[in-house]
Amino acid sequence: MRYESYISRAYYAAFILARNYLRDQEGISIPKISDAHRYVWEQFKLNPHPQRQLIANNLKRLRGYRRQADYVDKFPGLSGITIIALDLSEEVIAILSNL
Repeated sequence: MRYESYISRAYYAAFILARNYLRDQEGISIPKISDAHRYVWEQFKLNPHPQRQLIANNLKRLRGYRRQADYVDKFPGLSGITIIALDLSEEVIAILSNL
């Protein structure tokens, strides 16, 4: 598997769990539009709780890395960013499991 795929999967693992948390635990209706990704990030950003702020920040960074991995031909430091993306995703997943 390519590094780009790891970054994409790391992002989607965190995003889907965050989306499902909002929908299932908080009863928030997630729009079925392409901007659902931003909507999920914003819902966590709107809450002042530090753990939710961390989720928002990590999701935003992961989304940026995923876009770069998907659309940029040359990605300097790709292997290092892959490790960062995996760590950020794991952190989001761990926080969500403890909310």
